[in-house]
Amino acid sequence: MPRSYVSRHHSPLCWVGIDLQANQMEPWGWILLLFSMILYRHLIGLWPHSGEKTPPMYGDFEAQRHWMEITTSLPLKDWYRNSTENDLLYWGLDYPPLTAYVSWICGRVGAALEPESMVLESSRGYETPNNRVFMRLTVIACDLLVYFPACYLVVKSYYGHLLWPRQYEAVALLMVQPALLLIDHGHFQYNGVCIGLTMLSIVAIHRRRWFVGAILFACALNFKQIALYYALGFFFGLLSISIHTSGGSSVRFLLLLGGLGLAVIGTFLLHWLPFCFYKSPEETCLQGMSHVLSRIFPFNRGLFEDKVSNLWCVLDPMLKLRNYNPKYLKILSAGATLLLSAPACIALMRRTPTMRALLYVVDVSCLLLSLLSFCHAR
Repeated sequence: MPRSYVSRHHSPLCWVGIDLQANQMEPWGWILLLFSMILYRHLIGLWPHSGEKTPPMYGDFEAQRHWMEITTSLPLKDWYRNSTENDLLYWGLDYPPLTAYVSWICGRVGAALEPESMVLESSRGYETPNNRVFMRLTVIACDLLVYFPACYLVVKSYYGHLLWPRQYEAVALLMVQPALLLIDHGHFQYNGVCIGLTMLSIVAIHRRRWFVGAILFACALNFKQIALYYALGFFFGLLSISIHTSGGSSVRFLLLLGGLGLAVIGTFLLHWLPFCFYKSPEETCLQGMSHVLSRIFPFNRGLFEDKVSNLWCVLDPMLKLRNYNPKYLKILSAGATLLLSAPACIALMRRTPTMRALLYVVDVSCLLLSLLSFCHAR
């Protein structure tokens, strides 16, 4: 491939890939990319994060650190419950169970390295240089474990027919996705885990490992509830696969669809049952899990959220939506979500969805439409 063609149609990353391939250094190219992406993330993390040294809440860096100390300092039954030791108004845990379990793992490591950073109450706003490095490294580690492999596998599955420099370029471009870098490594979040699990799910479905794909997406849902933005696309995609691969056999269709349903239910049970077993003595199993549910779906907030915006926030100054009954607004939100997502989801049902169709529907249609219409919960 001549350089003149590359210069007109590709990024400089493709030039790097061509030079590496010309010198038969493809394996070293991946190592170079890996270390450069780690260094890039580390350099972003050197800048101040949102809320740094800004009491009383300090920002999302403090939220994630606080979740680590909550999960390592309190029994599991109190993670999502308001108490004297766990003030839910101060960055109460409001993500699904998998996030809590990851916070517990990171918190155990953090407590071993710097015990003062994981002491309830006295560690509020804890921002020592060592703790800052540790917290930043936890996000990079999550990218290494989940997001980077997902980028590689998506490109290998979708662009596997292209020349190696083009594949190298595509992987690199996914790894330097600007919004994800700024939010996860500048602002401080772990969105790469949720997005990575979703990408791995699409790869598994493309390779006809449908049950693995269903389990991986259920894990994404249990890591962060924003994965619900993709849920309709995955549901109709798997339903379409069940229909079009059953060969007209009702028995095969029901077995496949039932198996996929059981895989999802089983994954959810693994995440949620600990809150059933480790509960207060006076509570039932459902009451133990209800504390988690009420935190990750705070419907009492209505359509509006004080930290992020959606379509309803834009319409409110003109239509005065806050004056309407919240019950009807929730119905309106659900209806808008279903209506706007319907064309893309119906398109998936026409034939067995390809990877291209899944990527388009899940990452473009359902995501954008849901972002506009879904009742937002942080």
